[in-house]
Parts: sequence; C-alpha cells; structure tokens
Amino acid sequence: MAKRTKKVAAYSAEEEARRSEIRKKIDEMYSYYADTYQYVQTQLKYAAGDQWDEGVAAERKRQGMPTVTVPILHSYITRIVNDFRKNPIGMGVEYEDEDIADILNGMLRAVEQDSRAEEVYENSHQHQVAGGLGWVRVGLEYADDETTDLVIKVYKVTDPGTCWIDPFHTLPDGSDARYGAHVSYISKEEAEVYGEDYNTAACDVDIYGEALFEMPDDAVAEVIFYELVETAVDRHFLADGSYVDELTGEEDVKVSRKIKQKSCRVTKIVGQKIVEEVDLPIPYILLVPVKGNELPLDDKRVVGMTHWAKSSQDAVNIYTNTELQLVANAPKNPIIMAEGQDEGHPEWDDFNTKNYSKLKYKPTTYDDGSPVPAPQRMNNSADISFAIQGRTAAVETMGRSLGIFDAMLGEMQYAGESGAATSNRVMQGQIGSLHYIQNLSHSIEQVCRLVLHLIPYAYTTFREIAVYDENGEKQKIRANISDIITPKMIKDVGFTVTSGPMIKSTEEENINSIMRIAQLMPESVGIMGDLIAETMGGAVSEQLAARLRKTLPPELQDDGNTEIDPQTQAMMQQADAQIQQLTQQNEYLEGVVRQLQAQSIADHEKNKTDIIQTVIKEEGAMARERLKQDGLNERQQEDIEAEASKDMMRYAEQVLSEDVGTVSEAMAPGSEDYVPQVAGPVADQPEFIEFDDEDTLTFEA
Repeated sequence: MAKRTKKVAAYSAEEEARRSEIRKKIDEMYSYYADTYQYVQTQLKYAAGDQWDEGVAAERKRQGMPTVTVPILHSYITRIVNDFRKNPIGMGVEYEDEDIADILNGMLRAVEQDSRAEEVYENSHQHQVAGGLGWVRVGLEYADDETTDLVIKVYKVTDPGTCWIDPFHTLPDGSDARYGAHVSYISKEEAEVYGEDYNTAACDVDIYGEALFEMPDDAVAEVIFYELVETAVDRHFLADGSYVDELTGEEDVKVSRKIKQKSCRVTKIVGQKIVEEVDLPIPYILLVPVKGNELPLDDKRVVGMTHWAKSSQDAVNIYTNTELQLVANAPKNPIIMAEGQDEGHPEWDDFNTKNYSKLKYKPTTYDDGSPVPAPQRMNNSADISFAIQGRTAAVETMGRSLGIFDAMLGEMQYAGESGAATSNRVMQGQIGSLHYIQNLSHSIEQVCRLVLHLIPYAYTTFREIAVYDENGEKQKIRANISDIITPKMIKDVGFTVTSGPMIKSTEEENINSIMRIAQLMPESVGIMGDLIAETMGGAVSEQLAARLRKTLPPELQDDGNTEIDPQTQAMMQQADAQIQQLTQQNEYLEGVVRQLQAQSIADHEKNKTDIIQTVIKEEGAMARERLKQDGLNERQQEDIEAEASKDMMRYAEQVLSEDVGTVSEAMAPGSEDYVPQVAGPVADQPEFIEFDDEDTLTFEA
C-alpha cells in the first residue's frame, strides 16, 4: 500500500476533483487486472527458476529429499528471445516523398539509438514470452541541462506489474486505450524537491485507492498518469478539399461540422501530490503493451509460454529428483562372504573408502569339507530406468505443447539429416511461436506512431538534429522539423518494421527457393545473382545487386533505372538526329515519286488523246471526200458530218473507258480533277488537253 504521513495542508476543490478522477481510473484498472498481474508475476518467477511451491519445498527439505530444478523451459524461452536478438526489429515508415521518408527514418533510428531501444524491445519481448505481458513507454525529456530543446525517448519497463492500462481496450497494441498509468519509485530526498507536502494525507481522496504496490523501504511512489481528453472543434471543409479549424474570412467553405479532437493529458504525481500536468497534441497514450496469449479468463487474461509448459516442467523436475533420491538412498554395494573369511584382515572394514592394491581373505570350508567361494561384491544399483523414461516423455510433451521441437534447439532429428533439412524444420517450428513476434511487431509499430506524432511537438525550433542512415552512419541536419513534418502529413505515413525474425525467415525461404531453381537449372545461375543478393538483405545487398545487374545480358537489364551516363546520352542524341534527317529525306523522295507518277499518267493520257484526235481527223476527211464523190449538197453534208461527229465522240469515250478502267464520268477530259496537280520537286507540270464545256471534239476543216 502506498504510504501516507500526517496531514499538512488541504488541497483545493479543483485539485480534489482531479484527484478523484484519477483515483476512479486507478480503481478500475486495479479491479480488472489485479489477479492477472499476480499470475503474470507468478509466471515470471517460475520461468526464472523458482519452480517449487514453498510448502512442498519445505516438506521435502524436512524429509531430506532433493528439490533440484532442471531449466528445460528456460531453453525454450531463450530460443525464441535469442531469435529476436539475432534479428532485431526496428521502427520504419513509408512515404510518397522519398526525401521526407529518409528524414523520418533517420530520426526514428536516432531515437532508437539514443534510447538504446534494442534493449527496451528485448526486455519487453522477454516478459511477453515468459509471462505474457511486457511494456514499452515513450516520453519527452530535455536534451541536456543547457537547453530547453526536447528529445523523444523510449523507456524500458523492468517490472510489467508497474504499468496499467484502460481495461476496455481491445487492440493488442493498446492504441485504442483511453487512459493508463506507470508507477516507479524515487527516494525521499528526490521527492522533497517537489515540496514537503508530497506525501501528505491532508486530502479527502487517497489517490491510489486500493491498488497495491510493492514499494521499497524509504521510497516514494512516482506515478505518470495518461488520459485522452476530447475537445469539440468546429472543422471547416473547403472547396479545394482541404480543411481548417480556424477561419480568417477569406476561405471558400463548403461544409462545416463538429469533431472531437483528442489530446493526451500527462499528469505527474509524487506521493499524493500532483506536481505537473501537460497536454500533448497526440491521439494516443504513451504506454504500449506487448502481449503474449490473450485468454477470456478473469484471473488469466494474458499468459506466456510458462502457462503452457508449467505442468510438463513440473513433471521433469519430479522425475529428475526421483532419480537423485533413488541413487542417494541406494546402499553401498555390499560384499558377500562366509563367516570368518575377514578374520585377521581389517582392510575389509574400509575397503569402500580406501584404495587397496589387493584384498586377502581367510579360506573356509563347508561342513562336508568343500571350499567356500571367495568374497563377492553384490550389484545393488538403483533402478532408475522408469524415471529416465518419464523425464524424456515429459520433455517431449513440453515441446509439443509449445510447438517447439528439438530441431529448433539445434539437434539433428536423425542420423544423416542434412543442414538444409534441419533449417527447414526450424522454420516450420517457428510457426508455434509466431504470435509472439507478430504481437511485438504490432507494438513497435505503435511506438513508431507515438514517436512520429511527438516529432512536430518536440522539434519546434531551428536546430541541429542527428539522423542515422541505413548503414548506421550518423549525420546531422539543420532545420525546423515542425515546418517539414506536420500532423496532417503524418496521417499519410505508412508504419512498418524493419528486419526481425519473420522478415528474416521470409528472406531465407526466398533464397532456398532460388537455390532449388539453380540446382534444377544450373545454366540459370548467372542470371539470378542480383536476385539472390537483393533477397539476402544487409547493408551492402543493394550495392552488390547493382553490380551483378550490370553483368546481365541487355535484354534482362530491366530494373527500371533511368539514369544514363553522358556518353550514352550523346550517342542516343546523335542517333535521333540521324533518324530525323533520314525521315525528311524519305518524305522528299516519296513526294518525287508521287509527282513522277502523276506526270507519267498525264503523258499517257495525252498520247492516247492525240491518237484519237488524229483518227477522228482522218476519218472526217475521208467522209467529206466520199460525200463529194456522191454529189450531195452542202446541207446533206453538214447533217452527215454532225452525225459522224457524234459517232466519233462516242467511239472516243469508249476507247478512253477501255484504256483507263478506273476513269469515271466525273473524270472526263476537261475536268480539272482528271490528273491532280500535286506540289513537289518536279519543275515541269503536266500539260492537259482542254475540251469545250459540252465535252465535244472540234474538227478542223
């Protein structure tokens, strides 16, 4: 129970109301989690080696029986936690603007580096696997004593029982929790900095209520209470799709509505005194749970690996101690000899404790005179085979209940099994513990959200900021980060994690798939080097993949890289100019061909027309000569001449139609469309034969 001292001074009504609110929330959390937290502590103690019930251990000790613990469970827990240590998880973001994404990722790495976040994650993961619940805490502190600049920190929680959270939250990462608290302890000397009334009982409300804290001697409780506060705000949505919360009178407002804007109120309490309170513009509390298995049980809401392995571990301990007890209680191997055979030979009394080079005995005989056999040692070893079999079965049952088998611990399943087969079996066994890593990844993503939401609040001045690149190299930038990274922009950021056992397992599976293809198709190894390098990961994987990609055939170099060296660019520009020049020359030659074709057609038609005109003239002259010989008068000659002219005209049209099958009536001689005049390089235009408007031929007399 939190300690109190005598009353010193009364608190104001406003502060008493605030204390009452906090007291109510603490009571809610305590009544909901008290049994679960007690079970979490029991699991952690059991996993640490405290595996005997106090009453049972005392009774066995009284009877002189052993209480040895064989830490089989510890090896399973270590197997999962060390997998994370080998492939740690880190915060990461994705954003459409690569420059801003690089800044954000660099700042996240800096926060993790300065906070030693890898130890924080390992600690929470250890508690999660062993006891079912771990925690990560995020906060702000001053960069140093010589400045007012704030920095973001990630804190380790050494005791899971010191953090409490909204009992009505449902998400495993606690991102929907409305309130929570973290309890730590400081010395009385440190508490006196906040005034002598830090531990006063001069209040109507005990801020801790019925909550029990195992407070060390001469210590004072320091509680950080987190609570989401909702404020009604008029939000105005503009015609361009944006929105503002405050109007200046110049905006084109489309619609307005009230929203609830969330902020996190952080209250610091020392003893019974509220010493500080601040509102942070973020929609989450700064506590992140890391959960194991969640169960719908009132006293066991979260459990870890210990919950599932405890019965088997108890069996291992019992069988092991049974073996020891049987061996310890077995008498020393006795010697069988006839009475009187040790007479005169005192060495037989202590031969079990001393090393004699030879043992003499006195020969004796039976009543019938036959000799009695020499003294013989009797085999009186304890039969412990059943205990060994039982212990082996208990270990196997533990592995089955946890989904972790000997192959995951590095043991070969059978003689002749290859390393690749063992590796595959290890990856299959990871499925049994996958939920621990998955829940941890979700929690680290929530830590990333908290850090990003705090960045615009913490970095509000123009200053020098340290960032780390992917290779761990430290760099420094000078900027006002709050002008670059805004709360609105953070909504579009994608949160993710980097590396980790799950990602590493996927990479190994991809590599194995590629290598199997290489075994089936050895000739394809040369074109898969870049893919293998990219899949392997690591700081230099991208550089190695880029080098290997340059060795690929041209048709396979389709990595989307648009950067071209200057020499290649010059060659491409020269080729484009040549192509353009050849295209112009081709168009010129095509124009020449069209003109020559048109002129050829026109010359051909003119020749045919000249022939027809000559024929008509000759036929007309011969007809007039016959008329004169026949003695016809001029009027008759004119009528016959007109009729002959019509016949010759029809004959000419027939000839033209037969020679030029595509010529229609609309293209009869005299039409300007008969031979189209195409502009081109030919100087001499084709000549056309002109006819009169009635399309008739005129004969010369």
